[in-house]
Amino acid sequence: METKLSKLRELQRAKIEGGWIDPEDRKEDRRKALEAAWKDNENAPIEVEKRLKANKAELKALMPYIKTLRKKLTWDEMQQQKPA
Repeated sequence: METKLSKLRELQRAKIEGGWIDPEDRKEDRRKALEAAWKDNENAPIEVEKRLKANKAELKALMPYIKTLRKKLTWDEMQQQKPA
């Protein structure tokens, strides 16, 4: 049975050799990963505003084409006009 002192020495040796990861370092790495994921989140309010602005600009650019399409007959309407 190992004593607490021998376990502490073993942990200290592993820490010096680089084979041991400090739980505080692990928490810090997790926090940084969460922050990076939050910054890259596409549903963040800033990203939503950017997409909304871009989509509005695209819609404004396509409005002339949409208006001409509204004037044209649909496929069903064209088929009904042809004599059978």
